[in-house]
Amino acid sequence: MLDLIFQFTLVITKFRLLAGRSYIPTPPNIVKKHAVINVQNFDDNHCFEWPVLSALYPPQSNSTRVFSFVDHQETLNFQGIFFPVQLRDLSKFENQNPRISVNFISPDPENNGYKIDYVSPHRQRPHHVNLVLLHNTDTQHYVWIKKIFSVSLVIALILKTLVSCATAT
Repeated sequence: MLDLIFQFTLVITKFRLLAGRSYIPTPPNIVKKHAVINVQNFDDNHCFEWPVLSALYPPQSNSTRVFSFVDHQETLNFQGIFFPVQLRDLSKFENQNPRISVNFISPDPENNGYKIDYVSPHRQRPHHVNLVLLHNTDTQHYVWIKKIFSVSLVIALILKTLVSCATAT
C-alpha cells in the first residue's frame, strides 16, 4: 500500500532521439555571448566526451580542438556506454564517474528558448557539467556551457531546483 509520494514529475514532449554525434557550428546568437566551448570533433562520435573533458580540464589555448583533451580521455569511465552517447546513458555515465554530474538542455524553437532534457540527481558532486545539445537537419552535438547565457534558462533551472527541493522535503 502506498502511503506517501515525495516527488512526482510528469514530462510530456515529442519524441526525438537525443544523442550527440559530431561537430555542428555554434549558432551566432550563442557565439556572441562567449558562453560555450564547442569542441570541433569532425571525425568521431565522441561529442559528449569532449565537452565534459573541456569542462574538467580547460586548456590555456585551443579550447575547441580535440587534441587539447586527448591526454585526459582515460580519466572518464565509458565502460558499456556506446558512442554517440544517448540520453538513456547519462545516469550510467554518472554512476561510473561518481565525481561528475551532468545536466543538458536543448534549443526549443517553438517557445523561443531552451528546454531542460536531463537534470542530474547528483548536484552535490564536485564537478558539475552543463551541456547544450545543438542540432540541425543532419546531426546533433553536445557543447559545454561555461556560463549561463539565457535569462529564460536561468529561470527554468531555478524553478526546476525549487520544485525538486520542495517535493523532497
